[in-house]
Amino acid sequence: MNDTHALLNHLHMRVRIMCAVYRMIRNLGYGRLAACKTALQH
Repeated sequence: MNDTHALLNHLHMRVRIMCAVYRMIRNLGYGRLAACKTALQH
């Protein structure tokens, strides 16, 4: 029981880290896309 709980905590932490990294990459991608669009418009 205790091992399962520790494993779930570990998985939850990894998912949170992956989500944070994914969000950061997505934000960077959107920023770059917006910069490209504004550069193309001018």
